[in-house]
Amino acid sequence: MIVTTGGYLVRPLKSTKEINELLAAIETMTFAKRNQFLFILGLNTGLQASDLVRLHVSDIIYSASPIIFEETTNRPRQLHLEGIQDQIKVYTQGMAPHYWLFPSRKKNKAGYVDHLKVRAVYQMFQVLSRLTGRDDLGTQTMRKTYGYFYYLRTKDLTDLQRQFNQSMPNYTLQYIDWQAEDEARSKSLDLGI
Repeated sequence: MIVTTGGYLVRPLKSTKEINELLAAIETMTFAKRNQFLFILGLNTGLQASDLVRLHVSDIIYSASPIIFEETTNRPRQLHLEGIQDQIKVYTQGMAPHYWLFPSRKKNKAGYVDHLKVRAVYQMFQVLSRLTGRDDLGTQTMRKTYGYFYYLRTKDLTDLQRQFNQSMPNYTLQYIDWQAEDEARSKSLDLGI
């Protein structure tokens, strides 16, 4: 079974070089600061795009290990943001706690600034695909990359399944595109992230 999103195969980024290439491409885009932080937070949490875009500033500024409720499951999930505290401080500087973490340039029906929509995140990845010449990027790229590196570091498939709310180990390994060469690579792990 091949796991696809929107009719095409979305793969995780499997090296810091690939991650840095995407960060550099995001830097050239409109709303680069917001989009880069969205990408960094997605890589560090494994949250789905629908959960990322609904975060408020207050969800991440008061604790390095906040608990949020995932939209699709309504289950609590503890985030571990210790490694990106500097980026959080820089990105949220000047933002009120009640603000959307990823505001849209559009306003809602009541005239207030709304949060970024998943469709906008999808469009961001479509632009990234064109900028980088890749055809395997999508809104699941951040989540799959998180899962790939999490498993590469910990080999804790059970916990990764729990985080992703998946019941079959083989599906989780396929979801993160775990291959035989990844197994060999994990024995000499030096991520440099």
